[in-house]
Amino acid sequence: MKEYRIDGGNSGTMKLSESIVPTVTLGDIKKDTGFLLKKANRGPLIMAHNGQWNFKVVNSPTRLLLRAKVDNAHMLIMSSYNTISRIIVLDAKSNEIPMLIRKNEFILLAQESISLNKYKLPNGKKYSRLLECDFFQEVSGNGLYCMEITGDCPEPYLLTPGKSILINAKSLIAMSKNIRITKIVDGTNLLLKAEDSAGYIIFSDFPQG
Repeated sequence: MKEYRIDGGNSGTMKLSESIVPTVTLGDIKKDTGFLLKKANRGPLIMAHNGQWNFKVVNSPTRLLLRAKVDNAHMLIMSSYNTISRIIVLDAKSNEIPMLIRKNEFILLAQESISLNKYKLPNGKKYSRLLECDFFQEVSGNGLYCMEITGDCPEPYLLTPGKSILINAKSLIAMSKNIRITKIVDGTNLLLKAEDSAGYIIFSDFPQG
């Protein structure tokens, strides 16, 4: 089990279990700390101590705002997928290169301090059909967020400056903002390149619709 400190530990902890059904456990959460949770027909499943949390639909019917009503609140969140899946926890920091997420449905849970903003890729229309989206979601703010991915997903892959990688377009989950799509290969694959600085790529072996 991996443990992450929320706001340096001042607001509690986030524990990630990578068992058959991945789970995220929020523990010792400070009163008034908020999280945004994906709300979908098929999940995720929430197990919370009665009376510890407020629940409210915000912005869109696909998100729930969870806010701790008391100190030391706890909650367990299970994966929303019935198939093999993985949850990856990332730490957004305002002084680092932001991540671009292909679809906001990949965000399972995020601290309230995290924002998602539409980002149009350079020459994005050229790749929109393959990627099945007209724009990416740029992650901004400071805090932890969890990405939920079906299939076998390795740890974020570090692409060093000047290096390239070829991946199936529908397997791409996210990439650092400094990564560039340079061309389409064989009609279904994309060649990605890190230009002036290193960046990360997140992908799965299972096409993500």
